[in-house]
Amino acid sequence: MKRGPLSTKRLFTAFFFVALLISAIGVVRSSFLPEQDFLSSTIIDDALYYLIPAQNLLNGYGYSFDKIHKTNGVEPAWAVMALLIAALCPDRLAVMRLLVLSGGLLWLLAGALLFVALFPRWPALSVVSAIVWLFTGFNNRLALQGMENGLTGFLLALMVWLGARFLHSRDLKPIWFYAILGLVAALVSLSRVEMVILPFLLTVATLLGIFDRPDRLKFSYRQAAAVACPTLLLFGTYVMINLVYFRGLLPVSGAVKHFYNQKWLQATGWPFGGFYGNLVFQLTYPWNLVSSTITLSSDAFFWKYFGIAVGPARLQTVLNIVCFIGLALSSIIFFLDGRSRRLSF
Repeated sequence: MKRGPLSTKRLFTAFFFVALLISAIGVVRSSFLPEQDFLSSTIIDDALYYLIPAQNLLNGYGYSFDKIHKTNGVEPAWAVMALLIAALCPDRLAVMRLLVLSGGLLWLLAGALLFVALFPRWPALSVVSAIVWLFTGFNNRLALQGMENGLTGFLLALMVWLGARFLHSRDLKPIWFYAILGLVAALVSLSRVEMVILPFLLTVATLLGIFDRPDRLKFSYRQAAAVACPTLLLFGTYVMINLVYFRGLLPVSGAVKHFYNQKWLQATGWPFGGFYGNLVFQLTYPWNLVSSTITLSSDAFFWKYFGIAVGPARLQTVLNIVCFIGLALSSIIFFLDGRSRRLSF
């Protein structure tokens, strides 16, 4: 018996909600494990750099890890989240559990947003993307570390939803759409400061009129200003607080990460250095993190059933090449399809 489109969509929806339920159970269980198991296998040490300064600030010692020196080694948006949770709950272990729970639930909300955003136009893609996203959160406890990953993922998924909701339309977008887009991009940059490049790229794309009139070049100054203003205001305020309160432009953790990223690039043979090398690391890290679920599972499958030790590094290279070819082919098809439509008019 042949399935109709409606029954197929219901099946996809059922698959997603089953995956969401399983993921929610995993998040709650991981957040409320016995104390020793929770501290050793769920939350990571870096979460303390959010928790302890937040509690010290509330107790009158300033934002400091040791109650003496001011500590600026955190992502600002998640630091605010940790501060709010610490203000509501004075018990340190309870705050740790709530940090893990909050990050996990935000990660699940991101998966739900991806599903809702893509489902009307691409039902199969929506369920696959959302389920992969949900389960990736458990890879190396990505969403359960008590860190900013869940918040960043949620904000990025919100941008996808905004794009799917508005950008497919050929109508002119209202100015408030660009302001909201800029606000979300600004919050993304505050959840991961190295992602401040995102609102910059969005501003350039908006200025070139890509979102409204991609078939011809026309500068959109008002829309670009609406995208840029939230980042200039929020991120600019953050930089000023750094200069005045912490006596430094950016978190000290940024310099530490930059140093170790360079060491990683040298060890893996990347022909980049300095700013460009660090940029390559930041751009490829999210993809490597998500795709590692596929490469590790594939490597275990080949070893278990065929006795072949391929190695995750080789599989990652193959996956990168396949995805690059797929993106190139998709871009060519998109360009040729847009060109044929313009010629038909």
